[in-house]
Parts: sequence; C-alpha cells; structure tokens
Amino acid sequence: MDMLLEILRLLECPDVMRCAAVCTAWRAAYRDLRRRGIAASRQTPCLIYRSAAAGLNAIGMYSLSDQRPYTIPIPDPISEQHWFGSSNGWLITADCRSDIILLNPITGRRIALPPATTMQHVTLVLNEEGFLTNDDCIAMLIHQPYDQLSFAKVGGNSWNWLAVDYTFVDCIYHDGWFYAVTSMGVIHAFNLHGPSVVHKTIFPRIQDNNMHQEYIVQAPWGGAFFGSTEQ
Repeated sequence: MDMLLEILRLLECPDVMRCAAVCTAWRAAYRDLRRRGIAASRQTPCLIYRSAAAGLNAIGMYSLSDQRPYTIPIPDPISEQHWFGSSNGWLITADCRSDIILLNPITGRRIALPPATTMQHVTLVLNEEGFLTNDDCIAMLIHQPYDQLSFAKVGGNSWNWLAVDYTFVDCIYHDGWFYAVTSMGVIHAFNLHGPSVVHKTIFPRIQDNNMHQEYIVQAPWGGAFFGSTEQ
C-alpha cells in the first residue's frame, strides 16, 4: 500500500482521481491518500472555481494537463469563505472573521492558521451582535497597515511580525526561503525554519517612487524572475 501511495503522489491530479476507479485496492489507496492528507508532487497548474452545478459541497477544477473540468467534493461547504489565492497546492481562504484557513482541494485537508487578531497592529472590533465564537508548514502574509509581513507556523498561537521593511507587494517560497519584494524593488529573503529568523537583503532598492508594480515569480527550472511594470 505504501508503494502504491508513492506512485499516486507522482501522478497528475486527474490521474490520481481516475485511479480510484481501477479496482477496490486502488480506491482504498486513493481514500487513504485523502484521509492522511498526502499531497501530490509538483503539478501542472489547475484552475479552481465555484459553480452552481457543483453545489455547496464541491468545487470545480479545470485541468490544463488534459483540458477538461472536474468536480471535487469538499468535506464542509466553503461557500461563505473568501478565496485569496493559492500556493504549492493549497487554496488560501478566509472566513467572516478574516481568520485564514488553508485547503488542499485534492486531499480535502484543512489547516487553520492563528487568528488575525494575534497580528501586530490588529485590534478586534465587534459588531452590534458581538459574536465571538506540527506540521512542517509556514505561512507568510502581507497585511495592513503599510503592507508589512507576518508569518505563522501551523500549531502556533499567533502571527509573528517581521519588522524589517514595509510596502511589500509580492512574496514567494522557494527551497526553504521566503522571498518578498517591496514597492521600491528591494528583495528580502527569510529562512523561518530554525529557532530564530534568518534575514538577508539580496537586492537593493532600484526605484525612487512606487509608480511601478513589482513581481517575483518562480521559474520552472528552480530560479526566480523579478519583474517591474509601470502603473
């Protein structure tokens, strides 16, 4: 069974789901993969979307590898959550209190990050109703005020503020490091896996104003591109 799970991890997401229809043993392996939250290896990008046809307990997925749509069941409805993006196969969502939840659409696994109220400079404000109701995973967040950085580790109780710069506009993760770029073109690198933060400034300021939009994108061969476009 373990060898079969390793094989499933090497397949594209649509092929993994097809394997469940091969035989009883393969369907059991597919269910075990979802139950254990084992994520597949690097995949061709897929488009995740909501649709009326999928209903509240499923989401749509369009596969670029075979150019066709699929419907993926989700354990609990996520129709009331906001979607903000994705990273390494995880969908980034937030509930009505702005608390962030990571969702793996293939395995159905959810990871709740620390509440937004544990960030620096964030204060809880209640409405009239006054409602209050160790995995190796690290999340980086660009947030207000001033587009600063905070990070959280799964199992932690709060977000950790990185008071090194501000006006961050983009961030990626690659080979154990987070790379974040500011509106002035400064690129910072952070290694957050140890007991203390390791920080490097790897690219100096190149802009005299913030009239450009900066991007940092991981290349298919493992490097990274830095781009700047005039707004």
